[in-house]
Amino acid sequence: IDALERTGFVLQHPELQQRLGDGQLTLLNGLDDFREHLGGQLTVTYPDGLGRRQERHEVDRALVTHCVEQLLQRKVRQLSH
Repeated sequence: IDALERTGFVLQHPELQQRLGDGQLTLLNGLDDFREHLGGQLTVTYPDGLGRRQERHEVDRALVTHCVEQLLQRKVRQLSH
């Protein structure tokens, strides 16, 4: 995360925090919409070490929510220093 930030990569965006009425991240709803657009199977490419990747067809919603929350907390800590 530090290396990405040093290169200027923006890791936190206000839209990541947007939630639906049930508390679910809007981002996750968007993934469901994208899956439907693709005809039912979602393929997301993740980095798997340097120069490698892995393709996944499922997204761990709880893990995505946790990561978004961690990025927000990191940003809050940076702003308070």
